[in-house]
Amino acid sequence: MNPQQKAQKAGKKPKRPKTGSADAGVPEASPKDWLLFQIATGLVGVGLVALGMFGVFQGVEVLPGDQTQASTPTLESSFAFQSALVIGLGLSMLIVTARPARSGLLLASLAGIVFLGGLARLMSWAIFGLPSGLLVLSMVCELVIPPLLIVWRGWIVRSRQLRSDAVAAAQHQGSQPTQSSPAQQHPAAQPPHRGSAASQQRPPAPPAASPHGRPDGPGQPGHPGQS
Repeated sequence: MNPQQKAQKAGKKPKRPKTGSADAGVPEASPKDWLLFQIATGLVGVGLVALGMFGVFQGVEVLPGDQTQASTPTLESSFAFQSALVIGLGLSMLIVTARPARSGLLLASLAGIVFLGGLARLMSWAIFGLPSGLLVLSMVCELVIPPLLIVWRGWIVRSRQLRSDAVAAAQHQGSQPTQSSPAQQHPAAQPPHRGSAASQQRPPAPPAASPHGRPDGPGQPGHPGQS
């Protein structure tokens, strides 16, 4: 008998094993539950790292259009710093890919940072005008993909939690012994049969009549016991 069955027999609620997760209340899921999510976050992480590395070594030339005349040491230094931040975002996303069930807070932080970057691009569009089509596509991805990843992960965790609760409830119901009714446990306490009660409460029969046509009973004339 395992510890869980002993706890159920003693009437105590079995404790769930600790998973060591940084997110409280997140159950461990099978690899199939996270496979597509890991593929998506892995592609995002690799893409961000590659884009950041390309920006560090190529500078502003990676931007659409002819940027050779606008290139200055100051602009290149600022662009290299921003590209390094992109590399950091990509590496953090790869951590989420490796441990998706335990990286809810990290994913929310990364999604918030990228979403703020998309809002900054949108504000720049309103102030300075429409950028190139590639940057508009980047803005759309920054505003759409981060919320989708958060909702996707929440759906996986919620569905896993519902399945775990259903299995635990089924095991708990199967471990409870069937209890008999009080009448079956104490057969002597059952009420008497109606027929027997009626026979016990039936009034006595009247005395039989004597040969003289009078009731044959004590104190009556003609009774053998009367002098």
